[in-house]
Amino acid sequence: MSDSTPKKYCPYCGHELPPGQIWYCPYCGSSLKDYFERQVPNSVSQQPKVNNNKRPLGVTIISILEILFGFLFAFIGISLIIIRVIINPSMLQQLNSQMLSYYGVTFTYNEIEAYSMYMGLVSFILAVILLISGYGLVKMKNWGRIISMIVAISASIISFIDILIVPSAYFILILLISLIEFIYLERSRNFFKRADELKS
Repeated sequence: MSDSTPKKYCPYCGHELPPGQIWYCPYCGSSLKDYFERQVPNSVSQQPKVNNNKRPLGVTIISILEILFGFLFAFIGISLIIIRVIINPSMLQQLNSQMLSYYGVTFTYNEIEAYSMYMGLVSFILAVILLISGYGLVKMKNWGRIISMIVAISASIISFIDILIVPSAYFILILLISLIEFIYLERSRNFFKRADELKS
């Protein structure tokens, strides 16, 4: 005897839902209670049209933060290169005076020059990566999700190492945020893949 139970589909990601009463999509995590309460009995067996333009709030927040941090790192890179160009013996003396009073260390002109160039290039690279991944998330591209996950797991590893060297609440916060972002994007993989398939 064939099963006459009508099939139900998530109106947001398009996946077929498990039989029985279900209030959340196991694939994209969207709430289904209000949607199915509005459906007439004869319409639930038809697969609904997926809303390609619907972007989960979590993805929107992550994309905005990545774009903002991308511009921030670009600004830092420009500032470091400007420092490398304009620094003079008088500025170096003032900088060493402050570094000595706060951290007990001083720098030579060559060290400042090399550090500014190195960190400036690193900042620019991070800026490009964050802007690309943020754009990918805005467009709901799976490659944007993958790049963001790589950034998140890299930040988690670096923060964990920093915590082992210099325990700090700041590094702990970065570690937690990065892990939450990684887990969230991993759980959203089906939604991104479905969005890519529908747009291709």
